[in-house]
Amino acid sequence: SDGACATSPHYPNNYGPNEACTISNVPRMPLVVMAFDVQDHFDYDDSYDPSWTPWVRTGASRCDAYDYLMVGGTRYCGANGPDGAVPPDGVITWHSSTHGSTFG
Repeated sequence: SDGACATSPHYPNNYGPNEACTISNVPRMPLVVMAFDVQDHFDYDDSYDPSWTPWVRTGASRCDAYDYLMVGGTRYCGANGPDGAVPPDGVITWHSSTHGSTFG
């Protein structure tokens, strides 16, 4: 490992809604995650009306409705990062939803 580190756009400031990035040429080795916190809820709507959350209505996961990081076809969100995941294609993608923004 070369000690390379990836952060979201604008870190340590908030990233914006509907942003995305792709990291290519990632070594096909288990990832080591030091910290991971990707928005998996929208505070205003969740506190106002919990039934609003799309994954409750559709049976989808939070990672389908909000921000996520994808490694090898698996989406990671919230505090559940890809520690130990191996990017089989050497690619990691990240996408923020249209709901709010946070730092990461």
